Amino acid sequence: MTADLPIPTRTNYTFVGWMIRKNDGPMVNNDDTFLENTTLYAKWTLGPISHFVISGITEPVDGEAPDGECLIPADCGYRPTIPHYGYVNWYDEDGNILNPDTDTFKTGKKYSAQVTLVPTEGYEFAESGLTGTMNGKDTTKSIWVATPKKKLTMSRWFTCTAGKTVSGTVTSFLNSSGAVKVTLANRSNSMIGFTTNVYGNSASFSFSDVPSGIYQLTVSKANHVTKTTNIAVNGNATGLTVKIHPKGDVNGDGLVNTTDVMRANNHAKELVPLSGYEFACANVNDDELVNTTDVMRINLHAKKLSSLWK
Repeated sequence: MTADLPIPTRTNYTFVGWMIRKNDGPMVNNDDTFLENTTLYAKWTLGPISHFVISGITEPVDGEAPDGECLIPADCGYRPTIPHYGYVNWYDEDGNILNPDTDTFKTGKKYSAQVTLVPTEGYEFAESGLTGTMNGKDTTKSIWVATPKKKLTMSRWFTCTAGKTVSGTVTSFLNSSGAVKVTLANRSNSMIGFTTNVYGNSASFSFSDVPSGIYQLTVSKANHVTKTTNIAVNGNATGLTVKIHPKGDVNGDGLVNTTDVMRANNHAKELVPLSGYEFACANVNDDELVNTTDVMRINLHAKKLSSLWK
């Protein structure tokens, strides 16, 4: 008998009865004839729900297809439905729904993101005083109820941007007034690329309106070894750090001395191999090898007999 069961408790919720399921059949309200081979489910309520929060919507970016994903708080008493192309349906300014298989966002255009919500089992929506936020912005004026207490829709307008921000800091050496060239090139589309010159041995760079994709970030400066790094731009890529070394500066301290000679020599003798960017810094004659010729040139520079730098 469910009447004999202890009343369960749950913080911030009110217990309103039991729901019973037998043999994977439908849920029924408190019915003592369903005690054998059944599972009991507690039915809770927060009272009429009047505030709604939607987050995690991927905002429009030029050339990208509309994304139907979103997030809602856990145990909030409501869930989004999927009426067309996902939890989030996107509309243009003329009221046409966007198909993620055929449509993409365009820079400068406005788009409305709409999410339809329904209460989960045991909950209901308030009939008035509804408020909400979407991606952190108040959408109270854009909430309307399709069926009292059963379904409502929230919407918000977004303006499409050309892309994301890619920014960071470059550390270099030698001439502090020399230009540091920073290039961001799309690996699959040669038509998409960005270039800037920054100055100083600790210089900041920034590119805006970068479409999503895989890019090569290349940093170069006179008498330094160029460094190229692959980065994925799915959202804003900020706080990047890149350090470039002068030619012959294997350990990256801005100097070419006996330490660099020893490290290049250990590689040439196959004792301690160099790899990656350190190998490139030791390969001063650009023949894709680090051998005694490179060791000799680094040594002459360290002894100030012949400079590697122009």
